[in-house]
Amino acid sequence: MAKGTVIETGNDYGNGKYVIVDHGGGISTMYAHLNKMTVKKGDVLAKGEVLGYVGMTGYATGYHLHLSVYKDVKAVNPVTYFK
Repeated sequence: MAKGTVIETGNDYGNGKYVIVDHGGGISTMYAHLNKMTVKKGDVLAKGEVLGYVGMTGYATGYHLHLSVYKDVKAVNPVTYFK
C-alpha cells in the first residue's frame, strides 16, 4: 500500500502474526495471518515494500492475507484505497 511507519507487530489467537502500519492522515492498515514478519515497530516503509509473507497463523483455515484499513480508527472498505 502507501508509505508508512510500523506502529505495532504482534501474534495473537485471532489474527496470528500481524503488522499495523500508520500511513498518516488518520489512515492505518493491518496485515494479519502472516507466516513471517520482515519488519519491526518503528520501521519506515516505502510504498510496495514487503512487510511479511502470507500464512495461516491465528484463527485461519487456509493460507490468506487479512487486510484491514482504518480511517480515524474506524474500519473502512479497503477497495477504496486500491488504484
